Amino acid sequence: MATDLAGVNRTTRVRRFGQPCTASGRAGGLPQQLPRRSPLNTGIHLPGLLKQLVGDEFFNALAAAFIEQHPSRSGNLHHYGQELAHWLAGFAPAQSLPYLPDLAELEWAVHRAYYAADFTPLDSAALAKVPPASWPNLTLQLAPTLTLLRSDWPIGTLWLAHQNANPDAALQQIEAIAENVVVTRCAGQVTVQCISRAQATLIASLAAGQTLDGATQQALALDPKLDLQSSLLLLFQQHGLSGFRLADQPGQD
Repeated sequence: MATDLAGVNRTTRVRRFGQPCTASGRAGGLPQQLPRRSPLNTGIHLPGLLKQLVGDEFFNALAAAFIEQHPSRSGNLHHYGQELAHWLAGFAPAQSLPYLPDLAELEWAVHRAYYAADFTPLDSAALAKVPPASWPNLTLQLAPTLTLLRSDWPIGTLWLAHQNANPDAALQQIEAIAENVVVTRCAGQVTVQCISRAQATLIASLAAGQTLDGATQQALALDPKLDLQSSLLLLFQQHGLSGFRLADQPGQD
């Protein structure tokens, strides 16, 4: 059964989504030794959604600590920030906000998809030339801009709520449930979409190199009513596929 976020807030250290952390020594309080300079002074930009969730002071301290421990080693600042999600999982002042690492990973996936190099998406006309009898042996290659995230927290719903001008009302309705999220880019537009466990299993199986038949069987084991056609159509429409190959012949691009 889904748990309302009010239930997650039973301890004094866990904050409701969208409620800023403070440095008062109560929930999410900052240790005095953490630097309090703004990361904006470094020229490095970290996920803005995290700042909305935890408040300016907590975010600036968090970002400054991360930058000190993980200085940029690339001349391209678009490459900076990949380690943030893993780092947050061990950042003691953020332990009362267990969804932050997954949310940072989602923010990075959006960032990476936006700045990824252009690619040629799979042409459905090319796929249509494959004889129907050979479809079970297809392996579909996922686009380099696609990321699948599986979280114990409603990171997709939370991210989408914050795309509105006034997310407060939506935040109050979010339940603390697990979500599967797929990030794609189509025609320069990055899309974040919540999908079912079965759809996520289908995508994960394809990413692992399973044939379409094998990936389908894995997904149907979770949900026998899965609409395979709609699930594949989602990948086509969002340019989530870059190619295919047949198990018994060389690859197609």
